[in-house]
Order: sequence, then structure tokens, then C-alpha cells
Amino acid sequence: MKKGRADLRKAVKAAEQDALEMLVDLFDWLDGLKPQPTTEIVEEMQKTKTKITDLALSDGVAGHAVVSCSSHLHLALKTYPMGNRA
Repeated sequence: MKKGRADLRKAVKAAEQDALEMLVDLFDWLDGLKPQPTTEIVEEMQKTKTKITDLALSDGVAGHAVVSCSSHLHLALKTYPMGNRA
């Protein structure tokens, strides 16, 4: 019984050490990343939102559901009313 407990304790300690080493590797990797310029990302998303809205409001696409991206990187589903078609 004591040997079983000792083996279990050793296995838990080894797993704990492995987890700590993995965390160190993760933080080292995160530390090495370059910062991303969020201003450029938001500007691109706003351009994309404008293009999607323009498409949705055109006769060919009006009435279909489209995905809209806000400046807070939040996705929302919008449905635009059907336009008058001649």
C-alpha cells in the first residue's frame, strides 16, 4: 500500500513538473510575439462592414442575411428588408 502511494505521489509530481514546463514554454512563446496594430484591424473591419452593407442594400442581395462586424470585433447577424424589384 505504501509503495502504491509513493508511486502515485511520484507520478503526480512528474505531471506537475511537466505542466509547469509547458506553461514556461507557452509564456516564452507569447513573450516572443510581435504586437499587432489593432487600429489597422479595426479600419479594415469597418471597410469590410461598409462593403457588406452596400452589397446587402443593392437589389441583387437585399433581403438576405449578412454578417456585420462592429468596431469592437463583435459579429452580429442582420437581415435587411427586401427592396422593391421591378
